[in-house]
Amino acid sequence: MLPDRKIAILGRCDNTRHEAPWDDPDWEKWGLAWDMAFSGRRHYEIHTPPSWTNGTISDRMNYPEFLGATAESKDELWLQERYVPGAHVFPLDELRQYKYLCLPDSTEPYLESSIGWMIAHAILERETISRLGVWGVDLTAEDEWAYQRPNMSYLIGVCRALGLSVIIPRQCALDELRALNTETFSFTDPNVPRWHLEYKLAFERVAGREPEIRSDLLTSCFAEPPRYGYCAIPITEYFEGKVA
Repeated sequence: MLPDRKIAILGRCDNTRHEAPWDDPDWEKWGLAWDMAFSGRRHYEIHTPPSWTNGTISDRMNYPEFLGATAESKDELWLQERYVPGAHVFPLDELRQYKYLCLPDSTEPYLESSIGWMIAHAILERETISRLGVWGVDLTAEDEWAYQRPNMSYLIGVCRALGLSVIIPRQCALDELRALNTETFSFTDPNVPRWHLEYKLAFERVAGREPEIRSDLLTSCFAEPPRYGYCAIPITEYFEGKVA
């Protein structure tokens, strides 16, 4: 029997968030734990506790208590570790078993954003999923664009290389990746945008090939990936084009 599970991953960007299948019960919703407007099945807080104080909703409330209430509800709360009772622990060790999900010459997964972690979780559960959609995610802002957009492009490429259908709204900047499916690139070409190359590189790595690549591809900004929240390289370096 073919899988009939449809997963909607919801970010907080207004440009496409309203297009998500909020009222369709056939879609299982996954969202961000600190998104007070989110209502769905799974709530993800991938940041580690030292970075929970970050200028967002977590600064204006008892955030651990809020997360605990989420874990006690009928919904699921997913954390890197069981920092609060009742939470589910993200299956990081499972990701480490797939070379194409890891950084080169490493067993650490290539994950640069909370949405990336959610997509990776869907990849692990792909045999039960018929369709994956991503709404409320744009990645055109400079602070996100620099290191998250290439990673998101890569993970979408992994999904499609594995045969998992991915819906990206046309208003989202990531929709442009569809046009690359028939393109051929050299992975050492300095003139091709990084996120384009990483999207295509995903297909190569899923097929078990490790082509020669330029030095900025498949690089992480985290000192000890995937300890999300601890940056190894100052974000200003990304703005200046030294990495991305």
